[in-house]
Amino acid sequence: MTGVRGCHAHDQRRYLEEVVEAHLVSINFACAADVTVRVSSDSGSKEVSHGSSFFEEMRLFRKAGLTNEQILSAACTDISEIGKGNYLLIKKDFIERGGIEARYVRGELQT
Repeated sequence: MTGVRGCHAHDQRRYLEEVVEAHLVSINFACAADVTVRVSSDSGSKEVSHGSSFFEEMRLFRKAGLTNEQILSAACTDISEIGKGNYLLIKKDFIERGGIEARYVRGELQT
C-alpha cells in the first residue's frame, strides 16, 4: 500500500513518529528556557475531539518530560484566577483518567 508521495504506510508512520518526537524535544527545551507553553493552543482544528484531545495533549507534555506542575500551568488559566474563584478540583491521576472532579467559576460549582 502506498500513501502520500508514494511512501509506504510503514515509512509514513516512522516519519510521523520522528516529527512528534522532535516536537516533544522542542516543548521540553521551551519549558527549560522559561517559554510559556499552552495546552490546546491550536484548538479549533477540524476533526479534533476537543475533550479527549485536551487530555491527550497533556499526556504528550508529560512524555516531553514536563512535571505535573508545568502541565497544569500550561493547561489552566493564570494562578490569579484562583483569587477570582475560578479553579478546578482534580485528582493526581487526572491526566491518565482524562477527567476533572469539579470546575468552579466565580466560586460557583459548574455542572
